[in-house]
Parts: sequence; structure tokens; C-alpha cells
Amino acid sequence: MVSQTVVEIRNSLREKVVGSFFDEYKELAATGRDLDGKAQGTVTIAGIFIAASFAYLRDLGATTLNVEKVFLTITIVCLIVTVVLSILALRVRKVTFLPLGEFTATFLRDLYIVDDEAEIIERNSRFLDDQVLAWIKVKTDGLTSNKAKGDYLWSAQVFLVLAVLAASILVVIRIYK
Repeated sequence: MVSQTVVEIRNSLREKVVGSFFDEYKELAATGRDLDGKAQGTVTIAGIFIAASFAYLRDLGATTLNVEKVFLTITIVCLIVTVVLSILALRVRKVTFLPLGEFTATFLRDLYIVDDEAEIIERNSRFLDDQVLAWIKVKTDGLTSNKAKGDYLWSAQVFLVLAVLAASILVVIRIYK
């Protein structure tokens, strides 16, 4: 039979693993919030450029070159795509709940009906293993969510850069017209 000391060591290590997952989750959550903030900033910048583009459109006269219209159209389309991609980055995603209060309360309720010390030790070990498995799912969902946010945000920023370039070309054309 395994000595109590070995069981305690294993459980202690499992608890450290669970704590590490919680720390990792906090980092994933912070990264998700950072990505949301960047997506909100991207929407704001794109919105300002859209307003400026429509103001520019209002000032177009009969002598406007077709190339100006093309670059203005490219600018507006890129800005609209930027906003849509940023909103997709911000959308709410389904994730796994953290294995905290309810998870632990259920375990404790089940444990109170057991009187056998060996079974309590075994159930505690399995509980810690279940926590690790639950945290792995939480981590996987968090990574997947952050990757999707990051991919949408990166695409939005690429379109924002394209819009800025098109608008810059438009301004240069207007200057030398």
C-alpha cells in the first residue's frame, strides 16, 4: 500500500498544477481584454476615417478625376471591412466555466457521505485530477477564443492600413491635381 506521505506529495503537486492553471487563465483573460481594447480602438479609428471620407465625398466636384473616386471607394470599402472584422473580434464567445465554486461544492457534498478514510483519500486524488482536466478545457477554450480575436483583429488592422494608404494616395492626387 502507498504511504500517506506519497499521497500527500502527489496531492500537493496536483494542487500546484491547478494553481498554475488558474494563473495561466488570468493571463489568458488579460490577453483577451487587451485584444478587445485594441479592437475597440481600431473601430474608433476606422469610424473617424469613415466620417472624414464622407466629408471628402461631399466636397467632390464635377471636375473630380475618376482615379480619385476609385481611391475614395477603396478607402471606404477597406474601412467598412475594418469595422466588421473588429466587431467580429469583439463578439462574445462561448467558453467553459471555471472549475471553482460549484465544482468544489459538488465535490464536498459527495465527500461528506463517505466515511472510509482510504476512499476519501482516493476521491480527493480523483477530484484534483478532475480539476486538472477541467482547467485544460478552460485553457483550450481561452486559447481558441484569443486566437480567433487576434486573427480578426490582425485582418482588421491590415484593412485599416490599406485604407490609410488609399486615403494618403487620394490626398496626394488632390494636392497635385
